[in-house]
Amino acid sequence: MKVNQSVVDPRESGSTFWQVASKPTRGNFLSPSAVSQLRKAACTLLMACLPLGGVAYATTSAASLAQQAHQLLINGENAAAESMLQQASVVDRNDPSVIFEQALLDDAAGRPDRARKGYDRLQAGPLARAAAVPSAVNLVALNRFTQARQAFAALASSQNAYEAGYSQLWQLWLTARTHKGKSAALRAKLATAADKVKPASPQQRALAELYAGKGSVDAVFAAIDGMGLVDPLQRRDARSEAALFAGGYLQYVRRDSPAALRLYQQELSHPGASIERPLLKQALARLPTASR
Repeated sequence: MKVNQSVVDPRESGSTFWQVASKPTRGNFLSPSAVSQLRKAACTLLMACLPLGGVAYATTSAASLAQQAHQLLINGENAAAESMLQQASVVDRNDPSVIFEQALLDDAAGRPDRARKGYDRLQAGPLARAAAVPSAVNLVALNRFTQARQAFAALASSQNAYEAGYSQLWQLWLTARTHKGKSAALRAKLATAADKVKPASPQQRALAELYAGKGSVDAVFAAIDGMGLVDPLQRRDARSEAALFAGGYLQYVRRDSPAALRLYQQELSHPGASIERPLLKQALARLPTASR
């Protein structure tokens, strides 16, 4: 999921991402153009919420610099983004947009503990909603699974269709990741839970079917190919999400570590800036040596 400064997409990433009139029923999916329009609307909404103090931001304001840093971040230019944020911090290190971008950058750089401090500071501020999804994903990176489960449970009832479906997929992943009993019991539990997922895209539907035991990893990526995503960043974003969720299914449900390894390596061989990417690296590093 790609995180926009005003929103976390899908990608990115959650937050106030998109707003839809009503939660779609199974099979009522958003078109790529609709997703793009919703992203733009979400960005506009978030920027409108930033505290302006009655004065328009100058081009060198902390918020403006943070926005530039965000663009660098999603383009994979982390070092340049870090430099831009340092400039923003000189102007106003307490600006919510600066704190938000720094948290995103810390997560992307594999510093989830530092990122957590930023997300915690945003919880009561104007960007609390925008930071909700990346904050929940950060809890997973920190292995704080109980808190992550609670965060995604709250987001799963969102009126934002994609955000709700994305969070429901995370609930499936967390169930698989934390299960300690027999494989048969896990599969039965996931099948029941997956049938309750309300997907907002063909990709989400294919992932739900995978966890329900009715689909395949190939079908997940075929669904992405069939979505007609024109923006290369959107395609990479979708594939990062798919690699994490499908890889988790292979690793924790089917217990096929070599297959999960190949999927993680394949995705990480391509550039990307989705919020799932640090977790892909984390999952790859934790696989048994025998799988490599």
